Amino acid sequence: MGKKKYLIGDMNIRGVVAKDMKNPKKNLYLLHNTPLGIIIHMAEIVADGIYYSIDCEK
Repeated sequence: MGKKKYLIGDMNIRGVVAKDMKNPKKNLYLLHNTPLGIIIHMAEIVADGIYYSIDCEK
């Protein structure tokens, strides 16, 4: 992504919506025109993966 990485915990999860390193204006256009439902669906998939990978019955 070209940004500085901060060490906060043991893992880092990043959802990429628009990545075109040669054309930042296109990235902004794609980000503004991406339906919110797609972003929410991606977040739900990540959250479900985290939920099912840990033991939540403690």
